[in-house]
Amino acid sequence: MSAMNIVVIAPAFGFTNEWRETIKSIVPNVEVYGEDYVNRHSIDIALVYNPPSGKLLQYPNLKAVITLSAGVDGLLSDSLLPNVPIVRLVSIEISDTMREYVVYHTLKLHRDFKKYEQQQENKIWQWLPPSATTRERKVAVLGMGKIGYQCALALHNLGFDVSGWCRTAKDFKNIQCFSGLDSLNKLLANTQILVCILPLTSKTRDILSKEVFKRLPKGASIINISRGGCLNEDDLLNALNDGHLANAVLDVFKLEPLPSSNPLWVHPSVTVTPHIAGDVSPLSAAKEIFNVVNSLRQNQPLANTINFELGY
Repeated sequence: MSAMNIVVIAPAFGFTNEWRETIKSIVPNVEVYGEDYVNRHSIDIALVYNPPSGKLLQYPNLKAVITLSAGVDGLLSDSLLPNVPIVRLVSIEISDTMREYVVYHTLKLHRDFKKYEQQQENKIWQWLPPSATTRERKVAVLGMGKIGYQCALALHNLGFDVSGWCRTAKDFKNIQCFSGLDSLNKLLANTQILVCILPLTSKTRDILSKEVFKRLPKGASIINISRGGCLNEDDLLNALNDGHLANAVLDVFKLEPLPSSNPLWVHPSVTVTPHIAGDVSPLSAAKEIFNVVNSLRQNQPLANTINFELGY
């Protein structure tokens, strides 16, 4: 079994010694180094999270790059990438935590729990008008990849009236999926809670904009766990302020960390979370890294590689 060396380039990720030791305990015959490691010619795999532009070219013998981020638009925007496969870390745990996030916030929007939280802050004991049943609540999921489908299915199993939308036509068990712009407009017209899990590409940048918001019925809400670049924040604020949209749950932003001066922080109809919808533990990540290393050792094709033409 050939030895392999992994370099970690993830300054903003919080990569700790626990991660290093967990990877070494799961993946046999590997060494894990920080980016200060000087013998760069010996590095086989780069494990990255938003690496600086051109950084990966400093490792001339790379066989693969593994990205810790579910979104890859930032990495693909680097014009100085090595000509090696880039693998997305597709962990069951990431799918599970993103599904939990969507289910939690959909239920919170469905039952108007944010209003009850605001009432508690002001010590107001007051019932709100009964909400619709889940069967009457129409939810649309934009982006029906593996994670999007799992989110849609979980909501379906709770009784919500769920539809999906994606770039190309797909068939899913229990979920009606639409494709194309014409069908998107029809879907939006009946959507009360819109969940966005789209990758960020040239075609999805600012897709959550006034053109989409005005097609949603008055009082609709959105949940964005895709990429910050998919949302036009100014258009969202306008739609919230004029009362057309009721609520927005946002986990991703164009600029992160979100500046303290950004009005989204203090808007009463906005819930802000710090990019935590998809979480991954060291053990879960190590199991996926094992699969990549094992495929490289056996000269097998790598799974979950990025399609540069599609942008994800």
